Amino acid sequence: MSSAPYNGDNVVAAIYGPSGLGKTTDLLYSFPNGLFVAPPGALKPAHHVVGHVPQSVEASTIMDATAIVAKLAKSNPDNFDAIVVDDFSLLAESTVSVLERRHTGFKLWGAVRDAVLAFRDTSRHAGLHVVMTAHESAPRTYNGNFIRGGPKLPGRLPEDFPGACDIVFRAAQDGTRRGWHACYRCTVDDTQWVTKDRHGVTPDKAPMNLGEIIRMAGYSLRRAPGLEWQEEIVEAVSGMLVHGVTQFGNKSEEKAIVEEAIELAREMTNNELHIRWMLRDALDRAALKRARANVLGMYL
Repeated sequence: MSSAPYNGDNVVAAIYGPSGLGKTTDLLYSFPNGLFVAPPGALKPAHHVVGHVPQSVEASTIMDATAIVAKLAKSNPDNFDAIVVDDFSLLAESTVSVLERRHTGFKLWGAVRDAVLAFRDTSRHAGLHVVMTAHESAPRTYNGNFIRGGPKLPGRLPEDFPGACDIVFRAAQDGTRRGWHACYRCTVDDTQWVTKDRHGVTPDKAPMNLGEIIRMAGYSLRRAPGLEWQEEIVEAVSGMLVHGVTQFGNKSEEKAIVEEAIELAREMTNNELHIRWMLRDALDRAALKRARANVLGMYL
């Protein structure tokens, strides 16, 4: 990447949207060296879509997940670069089931809120990236107040929880996109849904590729063990795509560049899943580079 490594604090991100749009799959691609907190079966795309299975643990409640983050914040012997909680909405539901054995009424929802915000605050100081997926809660009115759509959580939490996050994306369908027909929405113009990027590198309808977005913000993310070769080809191909397509506006040239990238990758591996992974990142990095090259566009 052309941007210098960022030496600031960790990224805390929340990705929400309807089930089946590929949120988990994206995070498997994006954080191959992460620790996934997920129930059995949630990481099936790792086997037949991504081609790399990360380490994972289970959690029954948000309090369990908070303890996992806190433990890794103190000691990270496996050198994980992220903790991915999939799915935070389901954890919230199970947390309610546990806490309602001890509390009722306002005390119950107060305890749930405390658990969610404790996880948020612990993640903020974890020293490694913390990413959550969640189902989608539609815009609604709660106690007479408008609550924007956001992560599916009780009460005002769809608005309050994202407050300490650096990134909040809404996954949505995008039939115009090559490959997987989904994207990440991130725009101040949509007042119905919570979205944000404190780094300011994410265009609306961005590629569904959190790893490349984080790299674009200047952070360093390692490739999967044995797939370090991907990075050199991704950077070279994304640069060729930006230069070639921007200068000549010729889709056939883009096709030729992609075909050349495939041939380069075949010198490194015969695993087509890993070649597709490289292409995915190269195309998405090129899209993000093009968006960053036009930072004055909103004023023209």
